[in-house]
Amino acid sequence: MAILRKLLSILIWRGNRFSQIVGQDPYEDNGMLRGFVNNLAWGLSAVIILWFSL
Repeated sequence: MAILRKLLSILIWRGNRFSQIVGQDPYEDNGMLRGFVNNLAWGLSAVIILWFSL
């Protein structure tokens, strides 16, 4: 279980960091801003990897 928590903290780190920068608490907006930033960050990463691998 500790491994899964560590993996989750790595996956949502970008969204948490952005929320801290703008002063938004992820628990106040139910993680909507954090989720949006994580989707952008990981989506962009996936597109770049796919672009260069094809």
